[in-house]
Parts: sequence; C-alpha cells; structure tokens
Amino acid sequence: LACAMVDVQVRFRHECADATSREWVHEFNIQKGSTIRRLKQVMLLPKGGKEDAEKFELRRLGRRVPDYEQVWKAAEFDFAYLGAEEGRRKAALDDAREAGTAETELAIGGRWAVYNKQDGGSAVYTLWHEPGSASFEGEQEGFTQIKDGTLDGKTVRWNIGEFTCCGQVEDSGRTMSDIKVTITRSGMLFGVFDGLRLFEASCWTSHPGYDLRGRADAEQMDARDLDAVKRRVEKMGYAGFCVWQGFAYIKGCGSKPLTQEDLEYGGDENPVVFHLFTPPDPHEEARRWARRQGAQPEAQRAAEPQ
Repeated sequence: LACAMVDVQVRFRHECADATSREWVHEFNIQKGSTIRRLKQVMLLPKGGKEDAEKFELRRLGRRVPDYEQVWKAAEFDFAYLGAEEGRRKAALDDAREAGTAETELAIGGRWAVYNKQDGGSAVYTLWHEPGSASFEGEQEGFTQIKDGTLDGKTVRWNIGEFTCCGQVEDSGRTMSDIKVTITRSGMLFGVFDGLRLFEASCWTSHPGYDLRGRADAEQMDARDLDAVKRRVEKMGYAGFCVWQGFAYIKGCGSKPLTQEDLEYGGDENPVVFHLFTPPDPHEEARRWARRQGAQPEAQRAAEPQ
C-alpha cells in the first residue's frame, strides 16, 4: 500500500547587508505522521546528518516546534538557525520530553471553570496563552482583567482585582489544583479552588453507526449522562467514546490524532454511536486571540528583526 503523504512549506528569511531582507519558501513532501526531526533530516538530503539537523529549528508563531511533534496535515513553518551548541541543548530537551524525563511544554489558553472546594461557588476565566510562554493574559467573565499572569513550570499565578491566585497545573494543562486565593494586601486566605478546562461544543462530533475497532478501552462509564462522560474524556485527554447498550466505552489516544477516517462504519442498523473529541490546536488559539486583539503574539513579535 502507498503511504499517505502531506505537503509542508518552510519559510526562510535572510537579512542582507544593506538592511533589506529576502524571503523564500521551499516545499517538502513527507509521509503523514513524520516527526519534525524527520522533516529536518529530509530538508538536508542527501548529505546532512543528525548534527546538522540539530543546528536549526522550525518555528510556528515564533516558537520552536518540538522535534518529536508529528505532522499529520499540511503545515507551514519558519526556519531559524541556532548553531551547534544551542541546537544540541534544545534537541536534548526535546529528547528528554519525548522520553518523559523532562516536563512537557504547557498550554493553558482557553476557557476555564474555577470551583471553590468548600462551597462549590464558581467563576469562569478566559486565558490567552502562547504554548511554552512564561506569561499569560486573560479575564474573569463578568469581573475584570487578569494582571501579572505567570506560568513557572507547573505553578500558575495571577492577580485579579484585590486578589492573588496561585495553584498547580495538572493533566498536561487540562486542570488546575489547589488554587489558593488570598487578599493581596493582607495575605488572608479567601478560598481554595480547582480549575477545569472548558471545551466548546464544536470540539465534539457524533457518528451514528461508527465504531473504533482494534483499540482497547481506557475506561467504561454509564452512558445515561453523556455530558459527564465528555467531561471525563476532556479531563484525561482521551480521543472519544462509543455508546452501546447503555455504556460508554472510552478510547485513549494513539500515535496520531483520531479522525472520522479512522472509524469503521457498521451499517445503518448498527446501534453504536461514536462521539469524537477534537481539541483545538493551542497555537491556532493563540493566533486567533492575537487577531481579535489586533496584535501579534508575543513570541512572533520577538522573533521579528528590529
């Protein structure tokens, strides 16, 4: 069988001695599911090796795309030369993150529900965050803007109104735990909250008669409350679930994002329904937010020559 291929464009930019610049684009055709590491090697054919591939990085919105990220659809990247020393350091960090021995790059942009652990009171936040950035902006709906939002490792902190909030990011950026809210001036504890990422209804699609075969169930739940099943899938980062005879059979994520093309149709009489979860691309969310604000993302601004 022929391998499915995908087209990738890489943009190059050169600053000339006369203060002008020149840009050009090269196109590459690679197998779907190839890593950025493999794409960089293809770019260097026929003579380049691993050490040469480490000397540059590919960027999206001004930020490095990790070597282990897979390419499943047409994409555009920017070329940036690093040099041997910095390139080796960043490649080693990517290797460690891929192996699970270093913290992953977090993305916390989106809508969040924050719940008081004592009385159940809640608030909804919208956060604007570029993946991997140490800072973020946002607002509490119906209240005011966030100030001084920072993300240091898994520790998240922000100020809002007369309050300071500090907690821990969990589940690869899908939940927050033990958010201690204190009155900034006195330091008095106001409450302790947990946070849950909220996903738009458009992230979910239903496929009557379809099922995903050949993949073991990650979990099983009673299907009488589909919203509860969806919240579980969102929290854990699962791919979706099928409903059959009153139970939800939840499927974990495989090596590639799950699409309808991966599902198997069992016929109109098949009573199964597959509910597919497709979370938004955090880089695209950052781009959309920047457009709404009429500005470029922080990383993209920093990447441009002065």
